[in-house]
Amino acid sequence: MEQRKLEVKHNGIGKVKNLSPDQKKLYDILLKLPRPPRDFNLTKDQKKWWSWFAKEFLSTKKMVQGDLIHLQNAAFSLDQRNKIIAL
Repeated sequence: MEQRKLEVKHNGIGKVKNLSPDQKKLYDILLKLPRPPRDFNLTKDQKKWWSWFAKEFLSTKKMVQGDLIHLQNAAFSLDQRNKIIAL
């Protein structure tokens, strides 16, 4: 098994690792929101919350590709909460 060494540095925000080009793509700050991936299986209502949360998350200028799963969870959870309250 190949061992990889990551050089870790510190800056004002925290630890910074040297990443491969593929890893860097995942950790690049998103400037605009991609459509939800099809395998997320969001309903029309959940897509509405996806867009609403995304606007808030993108405003922090810290959202990366890896955060999309959290955005999916937020959209799903808020939609379910609203449906329960409506009962």
